[in-house]
Amino acid sequence: MYAFNFGLNPIATNVEHLPQVYYEKLDADIWLMSPPCQPFTRGGKMLDSADTRSIGLLYLIDILGKMKNPPKYLFLENVLNFEVTNSF
Repeated sequence: MYAFNFGLNPIATNVEHLPQVYYEKLDADIWLMSPPCQPFTRGGKMLDSADTRSIGLLYLIDILGKMKNPPKYLFLENVLNFEVTNSF
């Protein structure tokens, strides 16, 4: 349906499988991010970066520091307890 409406095929892969150069070529000024909340909540045992569901967020954090032209703005959905994690 996405391809029909927009004429583009969506990329169906995890963010950590895309190389840094992919993000560099986007040359985006704004990133809107909504990582899984389970690693940071009581229901998810608050495993933080030890939870494999954090891999994508940690990867993006890592490449942000390496990008030549990182986005100017980051909007990250927050969940309760995220502010006290290593990932924060």
